[in-house]
Amino acid sequence: MHGLESDPTVRVLLVESTGALVIYEGFGSWLQCKRWIAQLSGYVTLRDQLAAVQKRLELKQLATIKEIWTSLHELESVGFHRVDN
Repeated sequence: MHGLESDPTVRVLLVESTGALVIYEGFGSWLQCKRWIAQLSGYVTLRDQLAAVQKRLELKQLATIKEIWTSLHELESVGFHRVDN
């Protein structure tokens, strides 16, 4: 994480947990990351989790969102790329 405190640049890793270990990465501003998450899973269901992540980022700590239900195709369509190969 680096950049402006109001909108830091973050690295997002999404790890598949239902089968083979597949890892996708996205790198962008925190606002962009929130848009990605909203596109993938619906912002309303994650509002509390995103607020908790924002607080951790403000403290310059790592943060985790427990679950995002989406397809690998959807991940690629919003700009994530596979990094486990």
